Amino acid sequence: MEIMSKTLHSSMPALAFAVTLFAAMFFATTAFADSVSVNFENPPYLLGTVNGQDGWSMTGPYDVAVNSSLGTAGFGAQSLRISNAVTSGSFGDWAFAKPLTNAAGESGVGAENRYEAQFDIASAVPGSEQTDLQVSVSPDDGNGSRMSYLRFEDDADGMHVIFFDVTNPGPLPTVSSFNGTDIATLNRSVPHTIKFVMDFVDGPGNDVVEIWIDGVLVHTGTSWEDYYRFDPEQTGNGNVLFAIDTLIFQARSGAGTAPGTLGNGFLFDNVELSSSTPPPPPPPPARNVNSTRISINVMNRGSIDNTTQADSHTGANTALGSVGGLGGSGGNVTSGVGGNENNGGASAGDGGDGGAGGASGFVGTGNASADAVSENDLNGTDAEVDVGCGCGDINGLTVELDVDNDARGNVIGNLTQARGRTGDNHALGSTGGNGGNGGVVDSGSGNENNGGASAGTGGTGGTSDDGGTVVTGNANSTSGSFNLLNTTFLRVRL
Repeated sequence: MEIMSKTLHSSMPALAFAVTLFAAMFFATTAFADSVSVNFENPPYLLGTVNGQDGWSMTGPYDVAVNSSLGTAGFGAQSLRISNAVTSGSFGDWAFAKPLTNAAGESGVGAENRYEAQFDIASAVPGSEQTDLQVSVSPDDGNGSRMSYLRFEDDADGMHVIFFDVTNPGPLPTVSSFNGTDIATLNRSVPHTIKFVMDFVDGPGNDVVEIWIDGVLVHTGTSWEDYYRFDPEQTGNGNVLFAIDTLIFQARSGAGTAPGTLGNGFLFDNVELSSSTPPPPPPPPARNVNSTRISINVMNRGSIDNTTQADSHTGANTALGSVGGLGGSGGNVTSGVGGNENNGGASAGDGGDGGAGGASGFVGTGNASADAVSENDLNGTDAEVDVGCGCGDINGLTVELDVDNDARGNVIGNLTQARGRTGDNHALGSTGGNGGNGGVVDSGSGNENNGGASAGTGGTGGTSDDGGTVVTGNANSTSGSFNLLNTTFLRVRL
């Protein structure tokens, strides 16, 4: 898929490149795990096709060759020349630079996480425009899996440099957005130094790509990582990432073919590739603190009014005995009416005894407990000052704490009560039964002889029992109040 267009020119101001080696700090010494340097000189490079020379490959029928540098300043006697007189939409048969041994990529993809590629570029016809000339250079895995992209176009106003990165928020399958930016317009009459710096960061959408031109950082973007992660075009490759170890030089047909550039085009020399894993940056040096003032102002207002009550009791219990039954009545002796009876010696039966009173009642109560607790905390202030800034010497530090608790509203009022009781219990004895009535001797009318007859005696009354028993458990009552009013803590940590 060709996504670049010749007509994509932004209104970005041209970059003036009367620039000296300004970026000395950027190019400071780095311990590279692997590096490749190519200047196309003989030996080992011979004029003609670059394919098979010193690790380079190019199997397509393109206008690419090791060529004379045509006296270009800063170039050796020989350089690589390429034009877009012949183009294609393919990848694997274009010119690939001598690869690195340690490829770069995210963890588990490449051996290193930083890739750098630098080269010099110049026009083979520095005095005039080569109409429709365009050539692209990309960090690549050697099979056409590009992870970034620069295209160089020769236009009337100079050599345009166009950068493309990719955004794709995912998930799979989401079509990617290829974002083109015209980042510089260069003077075609002099050579220029171009540099990719790519940092591969684990995870999507966070790789960093920097483009440096003549020692100046001119653009920062991202890589093509999420094109490989989420785009349906990469489903056939399993949507996996590829490690980068080379550069691909090509002229793709989608950006235009210019047969008139045959034998000319752009010259490339001093190609340098490297991979590394930079150490994390050192922490910033400690800085002395000459004078520091910290002020803390606390103003507290508030009121708490508690009423807490608890009550327990086992009293007001009554245990009563029962009442005994009544005694039975005595028997009767009765003579007949009008007869001549002789009831002498007859005896009436005795009355029955009264019933005994039942056992007295028993009341047993368990324990009664009552707890009343009030816990109040009003206007607590906890201030911590941490001066652990990794600073050097602290020459002066003043911490001021101003606490205003003088307010009538700062009041805690508690009424906490607890009561336990077992009183007002009654245990009463039982009442005995009444005695029975005595017997009756009754003579009728007539001539009776009741001599010697006797009536029975009444029964005895029932006995009473002991009084009732009341056993109460413990009645416990506990009350307490815990109050904190306007507590202030200040901690200073150096």
